[in-house]
Amino acid sequence: MNPRNIIMLLDSHFASANTFSEVTLEEIRMSEVIIHMVETSDAFSFVDLYFAMPEDDTDDPYSSDDEQKELIHLYRPKYNDQQNEDIIDRYFVKHQNFEKTVQKRYPLLKTPKEIHRIRDYVNAGGTHFQKWTMIREKLFEQFCEWKRQRQIVHDNDLKEAALLLAEQYDLPNFKLYNTDQSGIKLEMITGRTLTFEGEKKITAVAQRLNALQHSLTIQPVISCDGDIVEPTLVVFAEEKEPKKFQEELAEFDNLYCKSKPSGLCDIKIEREWFRDVMVPKSEPGSLLLLDSWSGFNQALEDDIVKEHLLIERIPKKCTSRVQALDKYWNRPNKNFYRRLCDKVRLKYHAHILAIRVNIARMISLVLYQWKAPRFKPLIRYAWNASGYIGERPQEFVTPAEFCLNFQPSTRCFMENCNKIGFIRCAHCENVICFAHSMIIQHRC
Repeated sequence: MNPRNIIMLLDSHFASANTFSEVTLEEIRMSEVIIHMVETSDAFSFVDLYFAMPEDDTDDPYSSDDEQKELIHLYRPKYNDQQNEDIIDRYFVKHQNFEKTVQKRYPLLKTPKEIHRIRDYVNAGGTHFQKWTMIREKLFEQFCEWKRQRQIVHDNDLKEAALLLAEQYDLPNFKLYNTDQSGIKLEMITGRTLTFEGEKKITAVAQRLNALQHSLTIQPVISCDGDIVEPTLVVFAEEKEPKKFQEELAEFDNLYCKSKPSGLCDIKIEREWFRDVMVPKSEPGSLLLLDSWSGFNQALEDDIVKEHLLIERIPKKCTSRVQALDKYWNRPNKNFYRRLCDKVRLKYHAHILAIRVNIARMISLVLYQWKAPRFKPLIRYAWNASGYIGERPQEFVTPAEFCLNFQPSTRCFMENCNKIGFIRCAHCENVICFAHSMIIQHRC
């Protein structure tokens, strides 16, 4: 069988189709099938030609171009570059059978579709994960070289070198997240108060002294573009979780509620939170910054987490400098929470702060205000102050400054309500009373 005659006949048949377009992945695969049939024609009759197609070549491993790009950049190869080239050569050039030959030589391969992804991965020059790893290694090599030369190196020098490497390896912009655990007292109290001049010993009242000594844990997630990922993990301090726990807290859709006797997060909760919240709510291929807490380790071994996120760990004793939440989010958040507690104790003392549902109400209200677009520059400043983004955000106000500073005589804007305002909503800018903001949970 003469291959040139076959090409001539095909060209003659499709001569009327004189329009040209960019070669697609499907067309390349079809041409490979035809080449395979021609080169192995002696072994097949015309009846058998359909079965000459390499296994699964008719199935597109991607349902769309967007999915193709996503899977390529999330793919983490099971073999090194030399082995990947050999896999591609065996399957696409030598047309070896997948199950009988290729898979026996490379048993980690599960389906022929994976070979298509390996080829696309090689053609793309590597995945986001591999490029990120290479940049990190090259940056460290550059730093070591500077130190061998006894050069003086500053933070900005490393940032500039990293940006140049990112351009060199064609690493696109991607979403950057940071999550961290923070303790919240069951009842918080401010350390400052107005009093009489010259008074040496200052005392203040609390609703429950025991609540000042016990804490729960919240674990917020912020992104470098100023968003807060919801729902936020909250671990309540419960000796034994009551049967009505989830039912009682179900109304707070911006909270992911769990409980432990200590009020501290553990490995099981962290693993569930990653699967239920972080993976579904974040963009594939995003970078998540975590501190060195060992409780994250098992959650990060989850295959779903590893395939969806790039993870970087912040070294011990460095979080105060390079963790965005520690740099400038936790403090204004606690200040807002604390001032709300002070206001409740002063004016609404019948409302017990340390009750489970009231704690959830307070946290839910605080986090809802944080979601307002006006606070995005503040969150971006946390990233800027940590050194991750270069552009300093515009001027901003904190939630406590905006939500609690309004004309004291302002009444609630809700229809048929004339009560004194408790808080100003950061979304709609209306002043709302205690009942409509804390109990009924006003949402714009």
